[in-house]
Amino acid sequence: MFQLGAAPYSPTTTSFLLPRPIYLACRANLLPGWFAVAIFLALVFTGTKLLRDSNREEWFFFPAVVVISPLLLVWFTKPTYFYFRYILLSFPIFYLLLAFILGYLISHVKTYGWPIVFSILVAFIAGQTAHFTPLVADHG
Repeated sequence: MFQLGAAPYSPTTTSFLLPRPIYLACRANLLPGWFAVAIFLALVFTGTKLLRDSNREEWFFFPAVVVISPLLLVWFTKPTYFYFRYILLSFPIFYLLLAFILGYLISHVKTYGWPIVFSILVAFIAGQTAHFTPLVADHG
């Protein structure tokens, strides 16, 4: 069997839950899979509701790309092994929705908007540093 990339494959359920903690910029073993999925779905729901309440036409795009398309992929193809790269496209789309939520917090929560967003961004950068450090540690 020819494989692209060096990542080992795993059963479908494990691979489907594994990327969700990475969306939240933390290690996969830090949060249980179900908890990370719950936070992820709450963020998608919140962002979609904010977009819909502000009469933005793109409100359906985000849940369609981030949630519905990976579920349809699994439903129709029923892969024996589900590679992480199958849902890699939804990363930037989720981050765009997260940026909208953070921008909404800054513009509508006048008193505590900036400190909340700043603390979320610091936690996010710290979590991404944990993923980034091993990549550059041996290569200078």
